[in-house]
Amino acid sequence: MNCASVTRNGRVSVVIPTYNRADTLPRAINSVLAQSVADRCDIVVVDDGSTDNTASVVAGFNGRVRYLWQPNSGAGAARNTGLRAVHNEFTALLDSDDWWQPDKTQRQIDAMRRWPQAVFVSGLSLKSFPDGTFAAPQPPAIDRDRATDIAARLFERNFVPTPTIMLRTAVLTETGLFRPHLRRSQDYDLWVRLACRGPVVYLDHHLATFAVDAQHSLSMDEPSQVRYTVQALHLLRRELRRRPDCRAAWRRGMARNLTWLRDRAYRDHDYAAAARYALLALRHGPRERARWEWGLCIDAAARAVFSHPRRPSVPLLLSSAPSSRSAPAAHRSLSGNTPARTSNRGAAGTHGNGRVTVVIPTYNRAHLLPRAIQSVLNQTAADACDIVIVDDGSRDSTPEVAATYNGAITYIRRLNGGLAAARNTGLRASRNEFAAFLDDDDEWEPTKIEHQLGVLRNWPDVVFTAGRAFGRFTDGGLKQRPIPDMPLDQPADFAPHLFRENFLSVPMLLVRRRYIDEVGLFYAGLRRIEDYHLWARLACRGPGVYTDAHVATYDADTPGALSRDWYAMMRAEIRARRLLEAELIRRPDCRRLWRDGLVRAHAIIRDRAFSERRYALAARHGLLSLAASPYGRKRWEWSYPVQALLRCGLA
Repeated sequence: MNCASVTRNGRVSVVIPTYNRADTLPRAINSVLAQSVADRCDIVVVDDGSTDNTASVVAGFNGRVRYLWQPNSGAGAARNTGLRAVHNEFTALLDSDDWWQPDKTQRQIDAMRRWPQAVFVSGLSLKSFPDGTFAAPQPPAIDRDRATDIAARLFERNFVPTPTIMLRTAVLTETGLFRPHLRRSQDYDLWVRLACRGPVVYLDHHLATFAVDAQHSLSMDEPSQVRYTVQALHLLRRELRRRPDCRAAWRRGMARNLTWLRDRAYRDHDYAAAARYALLALRHGPRERARWEWGLCIDAAARAVFSHPRRPSVPLLLSSAPSSRSAPAAHRSLSGNTPARTSNRGAAGTHGNGRVTVVIPTYNRAHLLPRAIQSVLNQTAADACDIVIVDDGSRDSTPEVAATYNGAITYIRRLNGGLAAARNTGLRASRNEFAAFLDDDDEWEPTKIEHQLGVLRNWPDVVFTAGRAFGRFTDGGLKQRPIPDMPLDQPADFAPHLFRENFLSVPMLLVRRRYIDEVGLFYAGLRRIEDYHLWARLACRGPGVYTDAHVATYDADTPGALSRDWYAMMRAEIRARRLLEAELIRRPDCRRLWRDGLVRAHAIIRDRAFSERRYALAARHGLLSLAASPYGRKRWEWSYPVQALLRCGLA
């Protein structure tokens, strides 16, 4: 861009790149035309090779919009095409699915005039979700309504959404335009380069609204977004020559993003990637890392080499060389027909709307399902509940039963895949702030949701809350589920108790959805005890509250229930505990309790098999119990496997 071509005329060039967004583009353009100083705005729409009717949509604005077309080259290249075509004093950027507040341009021009040293002006924004709800991102802790240096803060994290920006066009001559080979985070890269060259004004005023969770949005693929943020930070290390005072902030930003990638890869059992990210994170500030982080790195490396087959992983993308073939594909993912790759945790962007997603999986239980649904509809806080019924391939009259609740529930039918997969399907279908689970043979007390919502609102840092549950038997009797020795009606650490034994059942809990997104959904590889596996992972992320209130009743001996097969249940518990060993890196204080629980599970199978004269099975699990913890065992426990072997004729 030629600095001499920029005119100090007080006008604003608005660059809007688009690709196959003819449905949302008019809203973006109209938000510019509705500005209080719209007569000072020149709109440039850059069509990045759209295959829809984008051109005719722009033509409908009767010459009020300048239209540029280019072959599909990616979002960064499209923005650069627009920037090269403008010569006004100021430039603002707007994506085709976002929109401005009517006074945005006037406020930012006034700020530019008041602080002539400012390189750009930004401000507060709102997130818009597909269901029509909104959320305000956490604003940064910086000075507002004055020129301030935000470079160090930006190196740590990006808090400047693209539609909130207005910049001085002439400054781009020094910083350069967007880096088109960065498939994502091009805007973040440019904001940091600008902030390294001068102060910024952050207005304490709502300027724009940007869409999240939109179909085909780049933000849907969070791991890729974080990887490209790391690549952008790698390129931005060159700016540290200009701003050596920001080196510590740059290291913190790198470590934070690499740590996120490390934990995600570890949860996905991609141990080779987890070890690589762990080493890179330790490289940036090794003295500040906790001891368990070094242990996690070693553990991941050992698992990658000895325990698990190598899995192909996405490269870290630290190369600064442009790729001529990657940019078009990236922009198609931004706004075209190629869907973004979704993560194992489900779609990102949980709404802070105070609502509860109630997931009820069912399979051939048409006669029991109405009781479960009605117990949700009878809630005193039923208006805050969104019921999702997931039919896991039933062959009875379940679809007809669900149809009688048309309008009150969301009904999803899927091929039979087990409880974990069915619950995950229900979770992905709704993005509310809270999640609760109810099996088709269980029911809730009328005040459960109201009471538990009050608990989570009273303690914002609590991950989940549970209450008392009673098991109902076919003879009409009730038995309360045992409670461990722990504080009631106040935040408490559930992890030690859960590593010892599972005392939670599905209908007892109400969970903050964002923590499920953090730890991952139910593990579909477990056909039983998948709920216990999730509860323990959640408990490792923060406290819970166990309330002294009856919240649910569950059928303890339903015919055909998975829990009736004791051996399969105990094998599943052992497998779940083996999977939970990964969480001990985060909670090393629970290792002894985890081992005690594993010993107990093997011992239960040993004793039950011995009583049923299944001596080979008793001997095997007796030996596994001793191997898990050989010290401090009683003499009879060592003789038990020998007796079992003698009785089955193997010794």
